[in-house]
Parts: sequence; structure tokens; C-alpha cells
Amino acid sequence: MDRHEEGFTLVEVSVALGIVALVMSALAPFLVQSVGFVAYSRDREAAVRVADDAVERVRALKGSSVLAGRDRISSAAQWAAAPAAARPYLDRLTLGWDTDPLLPANAGAGAALPTTAQQRVVNNVRYTQQWFVGRCRAQGGSGAAVRPCRATALADADPARPDVTMYEVVVAVTWPHRTCPAGRCAYVTSTLLSNAGDPVFTVTGGP
Repeated sequence: MDRHEEGFTLVEVSVALGIVALVMSALAPFLVQSVGFVAYSRDREAAVRVADDAVERVRALKGSSVLAGRDRISSAAQWAAAPAAARPYLDRLTLGWDTDPLLPANAGAGAALPTTAQQRVVNNVRYTQQWFVGRCRAQGGSGAAVRPCRATALADADPARPDVTMYEVVVAVTWPHRTCPAGRCAYVTSTLLSNAGDPVFTVTGGP
């Protein structure tokens, strides 16, 4: 019988399988990373939708009504426990709360924009949705829209220009994923409102 008709020997098959196993073991980390990235991208897209829904809830309110029911104690507690990704937003704002003297302490859970975290489940992933309401001061006049709103507690950067008191609502959405620090991912966005009413514009969206 011709050598080419004898087929592969057990040694040849073993060597071939060894080579395949070696190649697959080298590719495994890249495959795992690819699967993880696809899962993260899918979950992040859902987080953006959850954040957009939260912003739409803000847009249904008018002016100072974003503070309605948000008592000082629960507002401050929520602010202090904010996700790290939200800190750059909150650090340039002054905490806002409902100043109604008859408002019970810790009533914020029942506010239109609750001071307690809300849970949303999308594609079997549990998202935590939060609203943080702060006060800030925007400079009026030409080009004011492109200037960041500064905390009302900070010194006026340009006293010669008129100021416009605003509310900035920061929306933070977090969800579990092993690729993020401490296994927790975050998406943050915010929107500005004037005292008089409608939101002005969405400021930015976080990573």
C-alpha cells in the first residue's frame, strides 16, 4: 500500500492536536476580551437609554419643581454617597433641596425626582438610576451658553456680566460588569433648567 494511502499515524494526529490546542490557548484571552467588550457595549447602550429616560422625566418638570419633595437630609445623604463618576459634576454645583419648612425629613424617596436610587432591569442586567439636583450660576450675555454653570457658592467669575440662576440635574446610571473598576460601571449625563421653566440643553454624557 502506498504511504499516502495509509492515512495519518497516531503520532501525527497527536502532534496536530497539540498545535491546535497551543494556538487556541494563545487566542483564548483575545476571545474572552472580545466577548467581554461586546457584552459591555451592549450593557452601556442600555445604560444610555436608562439615562435618557431619566432626563425625559426631568424635562417633564418646570423650574424649581425639580426640587419638590427633596428634603435637605436625604438630598445631602444622596449627594455624599454619589458614584465617583458623578463627582466632577457635583463638585461644581451647590446642593439644592426643597426649602418647604413643613416637608418631613427623609421625604425625598417620594419626590418626583427621588433622592433614593431607582432600579431598572434591562436584558437581565440591573441598572441603578439616580438624580442629583444642584444650583449653579450661568453668566448672561453673548456666548453664555458655552460657559460652564458655576456653583452659586463660588465667587462670581465676571461680576460685570449679569448672572442667571440655574438648576442642573445630574443623572447617574450604574450597573455591574467585571471590566469596570470594582466591578461597577457608570454613565453620567446632566441637563440645565432655568428658574422659569424648560431645560436649556443637555450638558454632557459621561463614559
